[in-house]
This record gives sequence, structure tokens and C-alpha cells, in this order.
Amino acid sequence: PADDLARLSADHSAAIAASALREADGRLAIEVTQDAASATVLRHRVVLQAIGLLTSAEMSKVKSCPACGWYFLDTSRNHSRRWCSMAVCGNSEKARRYYRKTRSKAG
Repeated sequence: PADDLARLSADHSAAIAASALREADGRLAIEVTQDAASATVLRHRVVLQAIGLLTSAEMSKVKSCPACGWYFLDTSRNHSRRWCSMAVCGNSEKARRYYRKTRSKAG
């Protein structure tokens, strides 16, 4: 929505204003230059990372978990991951499916 985009754009401008371009490990990187104890440092870092993801080809790999609604980056080889976490949402969903299947056969 336009309101969300306007807010993200304003947050991005603030994050860029609080950042500097630096060399790190032989490549350029944008780093937040504020004091590490500042409450806004984390927000600026998250905004910069979010903008990086939203404007990259990786965005096509972002999916929503059907069990909990959280978003995750599908880095599986064939991009067929279904859940944010197999240990949590995947197992729960499989257990529900198994229960429904066995219950319908018994009844």
C-alpha cells in the first residue's frame, strides 16, 4: 500500500542519512554510523537490509508460511520449501494431515 511505501521510503532516507559508504573485506558496504547504543541503529540496519532484499532478485524467493503466516526466504535447491520451519510448522501440519487421514479411515 502507498502508506507503507511512504513510511518505508522515509525510514530509508533516515537510514541513509545515518550511514556511510565504507570498504569492508575489499568491497563497498553501507554501514550505519550512529553510536551502537542508539535505539535507532537496529531500525536503520533492518531498513537497509529490507530495501536490499526488496530490490533484489532474491525477492522472488520470499514465501509466506501457510501454517503461521510468517515470511521466509526459500533457499532450497528447487525452491519448493513450504514452511518457515520444518521443525515447527512443517511437523505440526504433517501431524494434522495424518490425524485427519487416519481418523477418516477409522470412521
